[in-house]
Amino acid sequence: MLDARVKLRQKAQLAELCSRWVDMRQIMKELVVTIDEDLDPQERNMLSVASKNETTRRRQQWVCVQTNIGQIKRENMGEDFLNIAREYQEKIEDELKEICKETIDLVEGVLLPRLLGGTEHYEQKHQEEQKQGEQGEQGEQGEQGEQ
Repeated sequence: MLDARVKLRQKAQLAELCSRWVDMRQIMKELVVTIDEDLDPQERNMLSVASKNETTRRRQQWVCVQTNIGQIKRENMGEDFLNIAREYQEKIEDELKEICKETIDLVEGVLLPRLLGGTEHYEQKHQEEQKQGEQGEQGEQGEQGEQ
């Protein structure tokens, strides 16, 4: 019997073969959340491919609607149709934002903390970077005031 990691990985590979990016991304998300260890290089690549292809598809859809909005305006097809197209474009934008947010949350909330040795380490490193950024800004302001 296959363990959960291998089974999810094989499902993701099958989804990839069928160009079912939504399914592949969801399966890879499940794999990331289910296993309690770092992804191997192939799994990282599969997560990247799924996210990239799903966002690319949405961007293409957005461009298609944008092109049609231009045509609707040129051909005076009516405000109602124009509003429908804009609403549809907003729907695609929302989907694209959600895909990106989920991917970023997965990386920042699960993968990076694992890689860096736990959430505490990640948060501490993030706070240190913020302090360094603030100190750098204060130093620049002081230099500007002296000039």
